[in-house]
Amino acid sequence: MMTGHVIYGVGKRRSYSCRPLDEQALFRQGADPDRLMPLAIVQGEDSLSSEDLPELPLIDYELMLAHLYVGTFGATIDQNVDCPDCGKKFSVAFSLNAWVGGVRRAVAPDEGRAFDGAPYALPTWAILKSVKRDRSALASRLWQGETALPPERIAAFEAHVARACPILADDIEAPCPRCGEVVRKRFVLRNHLASRLRTRLRALLSDIHVLASSYHWSAVDILDLPRQTRVALIDTIQLQRRRAHGSR
Repeated sequence: MMTGHVIYGVGKRRSYSCRPLDEQALFRQGADPDRLMPLAIVQGEDSLSSEDLPELPLIDYELMLAHLYVGTFGATIDQNVDCPDCGKKFSVAFSLNAWVGGVRRAVAPDEGRAFDGAPYALPTWAILKSVKRDRSALASRLWQGETALPPERIAAFEAHVARACPILADDIEAPCPRCGEVVRKRFVLRNHLASRLRTRLRALLSDIHVLASSYHWSAVDILDLPRQTRVALIDTIQLQRRRAHGSR
């Protein structure tokens, strides 16, 4: 079990506990971080619960997603990069813990939540889904002033909110090992997590197919096996198949 703390929280609750990825949940819910995150939360009397997630400020929610990523896949991120100048393909690796720590230190928490003297709400995933990511609608949804936010102040308001409650995204930079040109690639934590989940789900479904075809077990029985046992059985099946193929 993993424990952590967020920046804003809900009410007085700032801490949380969560489990690494559950493969049975992945099989049943699919590779959707928003469906898996509530199932990872361990309920506690004074900690954040799964019911708090929709109303959790965006940066807090993504910090929890990052923690789930590290607990499931490890802290090292490998990004494949193509140099636009010479065409060289190479990999860039960095520590997710260090990167998230840097983003977190750069956040300027706005506990008062005021802009131009008027109150505003921090963005949450529930709010983002309600406006379907329409930027103009989002600014209006967050703004809680008595009068409408002036159009000429929307950009400044969005920048203010982004400093107080950013998403976990950044341009990763690295020199090309062939030509030395600095290459940039956009890294968005949520997208990377979803990609890793899809890869894990495809591998899991492949394992289930192999074992179900060989032993006629149900998916439930296969998922009940320890992962090490499942991998060892699949290795045995594949070895026997290679031997049978080679003997022909």
